[in-house]
Amino acid sequence: MRTKIGGVPVTCGLPFIGMTKEEMKLIHAPFLISFDKFMRLGRIFGHYHWNPFTIKRVSVAHPKVIREILQSEYLTYDHGAEQFKIWYDVAGGLVFQENEPYWGSARNLFNPFFTLPWMKKMNPLLTEMMDNLMKSMERDMERTPTGFDCQILFLRMTFDTISRMTFGVDTHTQMHEGSKYLAAFQYMMTDCMRRTLRQLVVPAFLNAPGAEYKRQTATLRSLCYDSIDEMESGVYDPKKADSILSVIWSGKKIPEWMNREELATHLVTLMFAGHDTTSNLLTWMMYYLSQHQDYQERIRQEAYATFGKDGPISAEGLESQRFTNAFIKETLRLKPSGPELARRLNRDFEMDWTDEDGENHHLELKKDTLISYSIYGVQNHPLSYPDRTAEFIPDRFMVDPLGSATSVYAYIPFSYGPRRCLGERLALTEARWLTRKYKVIPAEDWKCEVAAEGNMRARYGIGLRLVPL
Repeated sequence: MRTKIGGVPVTCGLPFIGMTKEEMKLIHAPFLISFDKFMRLGRIFGHYHWNPFTIKRVSVAHPKVIREILQSEYLTYDHGAEQFKIWYDVAGGLVFQENEPYWGSARNLFNPFFTLPWMKKMNPLLTEMMDNLMKSMERDMERTPTGFDCQILFLRMTFDTISRMTFGVDTHTQMHEGSKYLAAFQYMMTDCMRRTLRQLVVPAFLNAPGAEYKRQTATLRSLCYDSIDEMESGVYDPKKADSILSVIWSGKKIPEWMNREELATHLVTLMFAGHDTTSNLLTWMMYYLSQHQDYQERIRQEAYATFGKDGPISAEGLESQRFTNAFIKETLRLKPSGPELARRLNRDFEMDWTDEDGENHHLELKKDTLISYSIYGVQNHPLSYPDRTAEFIPDRFMVDPLGSATSVYAYIPFSYGPRRCLGERLALTEARWLTRKYKVIPAEDWKCEVAAEGNMRARYGIGLRLVPL
């Protein structure tokens, strides 16, 4: 097996082929396999497929090149690629839409709905959703005093939240302990991840979506189409007036190129971006709260000082929670929701960088080469965070907004900006509400392991117990 092409470290990039036993054990979390290679081969390495003389994909955890991907050369590092089409039903809007000609206008259309002013406007909705979450947690704790899985509760809560924000539709996923729409979304995510791993070693006709996938996709998209039909009829519930769909529809802001199907695709992508990533942040935040009682007490006391033990939560007060914000940032550093993302070169391109030994590298890449940039890799690498890299230390963000990272592009927990505001706001609110009433401790005999299902998940959920204060 080849180890270098053009002086650059390479590895076989075909799933299952040439993988070690240790790597096979991590097949459920490919970003961990990549991280091990970043540590052994360097922060940039290539992958060959069936032809061992050609680089087909490059993995990157180097801040200098990540800066090019996200900023200085972002038009070259494009979103659209044949390999990404598997995910188009879930995230074919802003996440995987090609840069040109329409990506910019789509981003401008939806960006205002994930800003702080819009989140403040949504505060009554967030309060309602958090009330329902607390009821769900208390119910599950009563059922199983040894511990309950908080991950599924957060998935339900954030799905209800983003459905209301996007369509004004209440799916009642929390209180009914599930819904056909969330079940459809979860099925699609799992199936897309499975087909992503298979696509390089299985012929396309054997890797096509099956009948059940198509049925679940139709179920999820019906949530979009039913809401669009209501808008087109001109007769809709006034309670939905503040939904994203209602605002862009009534304001005649939808661009001409965005037909009914394209609009539905972007609305589903909003659900992916606002629901899944937010639930992941909440899940891992609760995990670290349960593991660090001293930090939990600091969050509790900070909240008491701002709101009192039973006072209402205000948007302004949440923004002043310095340690809670630092806690969230450290959670996102160690457990970013999207651990690895990918782009496609839309032209021939030359990549230059200096490795950890001071050696300069130059790599000539062909159009359509895939570039995987690892958020998990760059944020967990000792060269990015030299001080106790693997330890959970929120205080690193109390003295520096980047946590003393060696580069601005060593901390990029959300590559797509619109996701950040919703996730952080819900996390701040959740930390305040939960620690006011309970001490959060780990469940008994619960195994914690990461996995990738589109985003980073807890493979077996996260078990918690709540002890009343």
